Amino acid sequence: MNGDDEIGRGSTPHNRLNSSAQAYAPPSMPSNRRTEIFGLILGAIFALFFLRNVLMKDYTQETKSYLTSIGRKDAIDKVVPKTRNQLLDEKMNREILFEQMTRNVSYLMREVKYLRTTIDELKAAKNRDDKPEIKL
Repeated sequence: MNGDDEIGRGSTPHNRLNSSAQAYAPPSMPSNRRTEIFGLILGAIFALFFLRNVLMKDYTQETKSYLTSIGRKDAIDKVVPKTRNQLLDEKMNREILFEQMTRNVSYLMREVKYLRTTIDELKAAKNRDDKPEIKL
C-alpha cells in the first residue's frame, strides 16, 4: 500500500526530476519578454523604413531618369505607368485638340468656298476681258 500511495501522489521518479529541474531553472519570463520587446522594436524600425521608402521616394522619376540616361526614352511609356492625373490631362488635351481641329476645319471650309468663288469670278472675268473685282 505504501507503494500505491507514492504512485497515487505523483512521486514517481519522473515527476521528482521535473520538480527538481524547475526548482533550479532560472526564471524564463524576463528573457522571453526581452526577446519580444526586441522583436517589436526591430519590427517597428523596419516598418518605419519601409513606409518612408514607399511614401517619400519617387521611384517613377528615378525610373524615368534612368531610362533617359541609357537612351531608352521610348521605353518610358511601356515601363512607367501613368497616374490618374496624367491620364485625365491627356484626355482633356485630346478634347481641346479635337475642338480646335473642328474650328480649323470649319474655317478652312469657309476659306475654300471663298477661294472657289474668287477663282470662278476670275475665270468669268477672263472670259469677258473685264477687270475683276476682288472682294477682300
